[in-house]
Amino acid sequence: MIDMLDWLKSWLNDILKWFVDWAEWIPKKIYSVAMEGIGKFLSAIPVPDFMSQAGSAFAGIPSSVIWFASTFELSFGIKVCLAALLARFILRRIPFIG
Repeated sequence: MIDMLDWLKSWLNDILKWFVDWAEWIPKKIYSVAMEGIGKFLSAIPVPDFMSQAGSAFAGIPSSVIWFASTFELSFGIKVCLAALLARFILRRIPFIG
């Protein structure tokens, strides 16, 4: 009798483990499919014409402006400001914080 109860207990534990594994797999699969869809959508967007001409636009910048920008680390400052704006945007979307 005890062997039968042990077998039933192990069988129920196996079913419960399978259900928990399945319940953990579903959100991961949904996330994976969503990320693949977003990736395909973003790769389908064509590059605008002005982006391919950006190199020639930056080639026309005078050397004095380039010296000023490199001396004062303008590229780092722009990155920090954009990161701060992005963080503010994300934090405002969180309930009870923004």
